[in-house]
Amino acid sequence: MEVNDDLMRIGKTSHLTSNRRLIVKMKVKKPPSIGSKVFDNELRHIGQISDIFGSSLSPYVAIKLVVPEPQKLIGKLVYSDNRR
Repeated sequence: MEVNDDLMRIGKTSHLTSNRRLIVKMKVKKPPSIGSKVFDNELRHIGQISDIFGSSLSPYVAIKLVVPEPQKLIGKLVYSDNRR
């Protein structure tokens, strides 16, 4: 897969919460905006960013999902729409 300039890698997914939020440990210096669309490594839309939390040195992102089988995304890299 080739990621274009409109997408940035957020990080690797960590786990799924009880309210179907996918948690990602961020690996970027500038976090995406809340509400930004999120895509998997095959560029499928999987949800949108609903929260950014944790310390500023090691933040996490919560993704509100729109996919039927979110457990398949655990341990995978995810990307955000970089257009603002």
